[in-house]
Amino acid sequence: MEKTRVNTALRLLKGVAAASLATFPGMLLLAAAVVLTPISDKALTVCNQLLKAVCVFLGVWIAVGPGGERGLITGAAVGALYLLAGYGAYCALQGGGAWAMLAGEIAFGALLGAAFGALCANLSPRRRNRSARRSSAPRAA
Repeated sequence: MEKTRVNTALRLLKGVAAASLATFPGMLLLAAAVVLTPISDKALTVCNQLLKAVCVFLGVWIAVGPGGERGLITGAAVGALYLLAGYGAYCALQGGGAWAMLAGEIAFGALLGAAFGALCANLSPRRRNRSARRSSAPRAA
């Protein structure tokens, strides 16, 4: 039972870390778009939400994987923890924030993560290539 909890915690940590690491290049691209193009605030908000969705999907994919177990719960946890960590970083840099926005962001992440987790869990797991198995088997002379 304890080993299962540790494995689950490690999968969650890997998923949140992957989502967080994927955010940085995306934010650099958004910053370049702001500097180089006349992008509107509404378009920037949409791009930011799309970036969050892509990063949540990546984190859930890492944590659950195709054919994984407990995709709904694990996905919701990854999405909520990722956005909570992001909001925490935002508050640390800005010195505070709006708590109503926090609740909405966490709900967004949890719902999106749950949907992606259910999707990932219902995909068929990858199978090994049969030709690779045949080539590794000893041949009869």
